[in-house]
Amino acid sequence: MKAFRRFFFVGCALLWTIGCERKEEAPAFKGSVTVEQATTVLDLSTFPLIEGAKPVWPRGVASLSYEGPGDVTSAFSAIGVELEARK
Repeated sequence: MKAFRRFFFVGCALLWTIGCERKEEAPAFKGSVTVEQATTVLDLSTFPLIEGAKPVWPRGVASLSYEGPGDVTSAFSAIGVELEARK
């Protein structure tokens, strides 16, 4: 299960960096941003968990990690669909 969490967390980070394209209407941030500003681009705490999953720690704006049934491929796919829907 630890291997699943590790791969899942790394996969989420990769999907986040690959799947988030800069939107034309998104404001340009210069320098450091606040959490409120970051959530206008991406808020991982609002992503739905896969069925039967439980967060391994309290959900946060900048992280998505949970344990659940199934395989990593289907979890990545579900996150990819969610990222695509939020473009």
